[in-house]
Amino acid sequence: ASYSALRDRAAVYCYCGASTEHAQETLNVLLSELDRLRFGVGEDELSRYKVGCRSSLITGQESVSGRCMDMLCDWQFLKRIRTINEIESSINSLTKSDIDHYLINNPPRPTHIVILGKKPLVLP
Repeated sequence: ASYSALRDRAAVYCYCGASTEHAQETLNVLLSELDRLRFGVGEDELSRYKVGCRSSLITGQESVSGRCMDMLCDWQFLKRIRTINEIESSINSLTKSDIDHYLINNPPRPTHIVILGKKPLVLP
């Protein structure tokens, strides 16, 4: 999954690749996982997310273009540039409660589904 954000909207894109035999099961699992988000996230999921964010932050600093993109996004959304320490502090202070509260107020809902394959699939 990945996301794209603008000032007034955002989108999450999910991609799954599967053989024809497993395509329906893959779609069902993806939609089930998206639906499960309304019940919040687990501490283990949050921990993995934080590790991924910190890793991305570190590797992103190795690329001038990556850091420039980070600063551009900061400027676009915050009208200021955050320091690396400030970003890391934000990652570290994120709690399960923060995410759960956000998900309650902004429930995920698939609005567009594109399926490419040999057989039609059924939406559950």
